Amino acid sequence: MTEHWVVNASPLIVLARLGQEELLLALADQVVVPAAVAAEIQAGPAEDRARQVLAAGRFALIDTPPPPAELLSWDLGYGETAVLALALADKKMDRSFG
Repeated sequence: MTEHWVVNASPLIVLARLGQEELLLALADQVVVPAAVAAEIQAGPAEDRARQVLAAGRFALIDTPPPPAELLSWDLGYGETAVLALALADKKMDRSFG
């Protein structure tokens, strides 16, 4: 079965700092990063390794649909909201990204 993971900023930042971003690529066939998550990471310090990892282009960057009002009411961060909005909008992600 093909695995497609959608990740928020935290795992990318932590794994990049540890030099272990390869773990994501080893565990999933494709790692998807919503544009809002990429923007969060790119807003960080220039020397942040997570920015370099994103710039390498090994993860699929995608736009996400507008989140539903109920999701916005949860008061999550932009990245978390984008990840959940994508999951809610496309319950058949395996077929969409495959």
